[in-house]
Amino acid sequence: MLDAALLGGLFTVVWQAILGTQANDAAKHLYLKGIKKVSRNGKIVNHDLEKALKRSFLKAQQQIASECHKELVEPSRRASKGIVIYLPQHRPDLEWLDKKIKQLKSELEIVDKETVPSGIPIEGLDEIELLLTATDELKQNRVAEVNQKLLELALENCDVAPYKTKLEQDLFPLVSAYFAQEIKENEKVFQIFTGQSLTRIDIRTQEMYAWLQEIVEKSRIVYQPIDWQSICQQILDEKEQQRLSSDRLTFGNHQIDDVYVPLGLVERHKVPDKRQDLAAEEGSDLYREKEVTQTFEHSEFLEEVLRQGSSPKSNGKRLGIIGEPGAGKTTLLRRIANWVAAEISEAIVIWISLADLQRKELETYLFDSWLLAAIKRAGKAEATADIKDDFLAQFNASRVWLVLDGADEMAAGDGNPLAEIQRQIRTGGCIQRARIVLSCRQNVWDAIGSALDTFDTYRTLEFSYPEQVEMFIDKWFGTPRGGHGGEGGHGEEGGHGGTAPTNPLNVGAVPLCPPSAQLREALASLGKERIRDLVKNPLRCSLLCGTWQSLDGDLPDTKAKLYQRFVTTLYQWKKPHLNWSQQQDLNAALGKLALSGMLNETSRFQLRESVGYRVMGASQFELACRLGWLNLVARDAETAEGIYAFYHPTFQEYFAALAVEDWHFFLNHFPGNPQHPDARYRIFEKQWKEVILLWLGREEVGKEEKEGFIEALVEFEDGCGEFYGYRAYFLAAAGIAEFKDCSLADEIVSQIIKWGFGYFDEEQQEWWRCLAPIAEGAREVLKETDRERAISALVKLICTSQIDEDTQIEVAKDLAEIGGYNPVAISGLVELIGTSEDDNTWRSAIDSLGKIDKDNSVAISALVDLIGTFQDKNTQRRAAVSLGKICKDNVVAIASLVDLIRNSDDNIARWQAADILGEIIKGQHLATAVSGLKDCLTSEISENDLTLYHKSCLIIWDCAQNMTYPEFYQAWHTQPTNSPIPDNHRQNTDIPTLLKQLKPTDKAFPAPLNIRALEGETDTSPIAQELCTQLYQTIFPADTDIPAIRNAPEFKRLIPQLKNRLQKQHIALILHSCPCENALSSFTRKLADSHMGIHIAWITHTPLELPLTGFAADGEDLLDAVQDWIRGIGA
Repeated sequence: MLDAALLGGLFTVVWQAILGTQANDAAKHLYLKGIKKVSRNGKIVNHDLEKALKRSFLKAQQQIASECHKELVEPSRRASKGIVIYLPQHRPDLEWLDKKIKQLKSELEIVDKETVPSGIPIEGLDEIELLLTATDELKQNRVAEVNQKLLELALENCDVAPYKTKLEQDLFPLVSAYFAQEIKENEKVFQIFTGQSLTRIDIRTQEMYAWLQEIVEKSRIVYQPIDWQSICQQILDEKEQQRLSSDRLTFGNHQIDDVYVPLGLVERHKVPDKRQDLAAEEGSDLYREKEVTQTFEHSEFLEEVLRQGSSPKSNGKRLGIIGEPGAGKTTLLRRIANWVAAEISEAIVIWISLADLQRKELETYLFDSWLLAAIKRAGKAEATADIKDDFLAQFNASRVWLVLDGADEMAAGDGNPLAEIQRQIRTGGCIQRARIVLSCRQNVWDAIGSALDTFDTYRTLEFSYPEQVEMFIDKWFGTPRGGHGGEGGHGEEGGHGGTAPTNPLNVGAVPLCPPSAQLREALASLGKERIRDLVKNPLRCSLLCGTWQSLDGDLPDTKAKLYQRFVTTLYQWKKPHLNWSQQQDLNAALGKLALSGMLNETSRFQLRESVGYRVMGASQFELACRLGWLNLVARDAETAEGIYAFYHPTFQEYFAALAVEDWHFFLNHFPGNPQHPDARYRIFEKQWKEVILLWLGREEVGKEEKEGFIEALVEFEDGCGEFYGYRAYFLAAAGIAEFKDCSLADEIVSQIIKWGFGYFDEEQQEWWRCLAPIAEGAREVLKETDRERAISALVKLICTSQIDEDTQIEVAKDLAEIGGYNPVAISGLVELIGTSEDDNTWRSAIDSLGKIDKDNSVAISALVDLIGTFQDKNTQRRAAVSLGKICKDNVVAIASLVDLIRNSDDNIARWQAADILGEIIKGQHLATAVSGLKDCLTSEISENDLTLYHKSCLIIWDCAQNMTYPEFYQAWHTQPTNSPIPDNHRQNTDIPTLLKQLKPTDKAFPAPLNIRALEGETDTSPIAQELCTQLYQTIFPADTDIPAIRNAPEFKRLIPQLKNRLQKQHIALILHSCPCENALSSFTRKLADSHMGIHIAWITHTPLELPLTGFAADGEDLLDAVQDWIRGIGA
């Protein structure tokens, strides 16, 4: 360790290196007067300065040892083809370096933990004065002397030649550099150099003092490293980056956080199918892989996969997010990027849209285009060699996360972008060390995703209906609509001042209920099953919201109709206004350009400006840009030519579908001669599937034309084992979802069911099954085909008398997946439960009911009926478990479970029901549990069924903790009834108005906050910001400059200022109109701090932990109870 004398000498030399020759004698003299303020008897005693010098010396040695270790390891790695087996001649040196690195790390930790100075004054104050005033020759001699002392200390007990050499070359410059960084990062050390105490010297010296500060600040800038985290966060925070990607389609101004509904993810990976019960003729199936999936809620994925690195292949380092077009991949990727930046220590998150690479290598793009744009934010004009080295060091330290959006949109010479990405990762240098999360369309991944076989794959789940779809609708319409400017590539649209043009979305009489309620009601009506299924896709859901008020209650039932409706509405809204004929001309021109792009194998969605002018003509191309159909997204690095893209790739596919006049464009079959120059087989090319489906949904294409295409698909003969015949048939099955009037639809669905599940062979009197790949393909396409027909066919199949047990179980599972919220599917499962004699079958059916969408009233009713009407004990038990999965605080479910506990003679069923009741009951239905279970606390129950007695006691005890005494007393003395809420159960229906009557006290100021917007929110940053915004708007409504915060500590820092403005010692937040969910509860517990004067109460039935206080919304005298709580604060 450094002794005091060497510390002093080191200090003088390092300071001279930083200050340079710019300081004149007078400035140096002022500096000495300031430094003596922190000295004793001519010796420096400042502890922070001492630590800074020690840390600099240790860090310099640590870096040299690590670099030396790496240089010795690399030849060993190459010699052993990637496996680190040390070459014999290097082993002693490497072992010594390993110990040295550990020793230095340990010493650095000891220095960091020091809280008091060593007690030894730092020598060398006289040397400082001598050094600052001496001749250049003397200074150089002093540098050499200190350098020699440092080397002697660092080389002690060292026999490693490479380490000695690097110490002699690099030790002193590295110590100087690290000390300069300490000046930047340690405010106390910096204050020594700026000489804060000089403010008290004579006024005549102030100019000299300011000049000295400028010199030091310049030296700091010279040595100031790039703050990569801050720069990347700035990029992520850019407004356009954070806008919902569909906003450009729907005239909105939504931020992601405003309308985000957390999407679940399904992990997909292949494992060998190790079934042992295969017959000899099925032996090849032993080598088949099966797909195993695990579903993650949004928060689970963030914590388990991203933070903990828990993924089967890559330990969280290589992740692929896949999904269909518009499935929310980009939005989810942005949430992941924001979360990693906020939650993962030292993470440097770099967002790249892969379409922007324009055939550049990813690593080249990073170190050229991206780096140059990034460092300009740090005030640097160019990426010097030092900056590039620093950037590279971030990769080497495994701090970089590459978030790559749109792998399917990346240009690749061979048309295989995923293989190109894998090649660049494998052959690249720094990107191998980065953690990578990328998004890709599912059809592209499934076709060529094996190229990225080291990636763990996660598919985005659709919105659930009604829960998440309705949540999205409410958030969409609850968000203020923003400005009306266009985003066209050639400038702003319209706008002549004065009154804004009428938005067609708001045309018509004032609605009797909010638009969100109107849309939810329309979706829930009978006959709208198809559109309900369509809007589980986030993009299509946002399109429906954006055009809803122009639909006049007419919900489209195909994708093509939804996009057509949007196109019509956009023309009504955008300027310049076009008549019908002009719209059709522009649509035709856009169709030609879209089709031209789709035919480009290497860059389908990146359209060159020259191609746009050539294909569309100048006037139409420029008009499309003004209207915003086409947007400038990049420029060619060599020619500066503009690169354009449609709003969204799906719209390019829609316009391409408009340009296809004849289905022979997709399929022109020459049997026996597929190489014919006029042959076309685009039906087998993954990129054309969406175009084909949209073409089939076009209203203007004749029914006969569509029928001819479907018939050609169904009857396709490939002449080579029907491998392509099945693929064509599967495409026909997907197509009838868009062409529901197809005369072959029933026949197609029936055939798909046979291939997927088999059929009873009357001749052989046995159940016949297809080969596994065909069956799997057929079952997969059932999710894409006409949903009502598929459900009807599955229900019919499941009730077939000849069907075997395994098939019934498979059918039940598929019904649960595609039949959510469908009464036919639910009734089919219920019928199966009632008629099946096989235990496994009815178990599977009941479990499938439990997978139907949450809070589905039909499924809940079916399960309640099972509990109430079936005498079979196992049925009752399993139904109770499924009931618990799909309902929370549902009155009918609670009444059913209470009845089962009271009246069942099956002890196990009663115990299960009690456990489930304890999990789902909350809020206003606590009284139902008390009145229904109190009779289970008798001595008779205690003697005969002690378990039930204990479980009932626990439930009632929890109720007592969350009910007022009068409520509990009334429930206890009320006979059990089918009505879950007593007639005299008081409701406080207008909580916001009621809480506005709260009065401040001498010490406390009440602030009721309506936080409905936070329902379902799980991320800390939006929770913190919304609470802060609500608080400012409540107590200082005239304030427009609301601080931006991200967490509880940042919020707490605002409290003293707020209390000062209010002239109060305490602030009481009363939160209402939102469930107290886990994330909200956790955040508010961290925020509440009686010592700082911030107190938090919730209007909720949820049990709360200290320091939070809870008040039941339906409690007696709610206003008085909250007011009494406020009076008690600070008393």
